[in-house]
Amino acid sequence: MIDLPAGNITIEIRVFTVSGLHTDWVSPPLQVLPPSKDGVSEYAAMFFDYPTGPFFFQLSLGQKTGAFLSSVAVAADIAALALDGENVMELVDLAMDAMAKVEINDFDTVKGVSTTILLITAVPHHVSAQAQVHGASALKAAFKTTRRLSGNWQGNSSELSVDDVDNAVVLMFTGDVIKPNINRGIQDFVHVCSS
Repeated sequence: MIDLPAGNITIEIRVFTVSGLHTDWVSPPLQVLPPSKDGVSEYAAMFFDYPTGPFFFQLSLGQKTGAFLSSVAVAADIAALALDGENVMELVDLAMDAMAKVEINDFDTVKGVSTTILLITAVPHHVSAQAQVHGASALKAAFKTTRRLSGNWQGNSSELSVDDVDNAVVLMFTGDVIKPNINRGIQDFVHVCSS
């Protein structure tokens, strides 16, 4: 999967021979459209299908970087749709359910799960109660893993640098799914006070 921004692209191919001759081919401009809700829904359902979808298959092969690059791209599409006013609650539930099934046992999974949660919770009113529970559980596991990997809390040697720990903690706090409840609470408070 290649995540391209919406717009026009041109593909240029140059082929060389051993003697140094070459030929060029330039495609006509290709228009990349923003993702549609139907397209993202179809892809996300296939991608996050447990346990045989590409996301879980890549994780089972140990290809965490590829799995999370793709999950972050899908999460970014979900966030873009939410910011455009689409109702993406089912997509958020689907992605959050997948993140809850990830065994968070190393720095790559901490970063991948936290970044995916950060993106899919971008619009608080699209985060259901079920998604909040799954997200909170995943982030709790991410915090525990980061604490274990940092090692310094019990005087053990650290598997992570201070910068890595800082990076992971920032992602986890930014992706914190408690944020939607705080926003709802503030809105309720403002509504009660203005009545």
